[in-house]
Amino acid sequence: MITLTSDEVVLIKTILTALRGIKVRDIDRALLTLSKNDSSRRSASETPETTEEV
Repeated sequence: MITLTSDEVVLIKTILTALRGIKVRDIDRALLTLSKNDSSRRSASETPETTEEV
């Protein structure tokens, strides 16, 4: 068993409070944006570019 000082308890509570403040919706939105960018980059690299010579 670990005994924590009152300062350590306060620090842990502060960290947990900060983590609770992170909005899951914002994280989901960022992941969706990243996945859209990744899929568009993949489709662009899979589609060969055609050039017309005149």
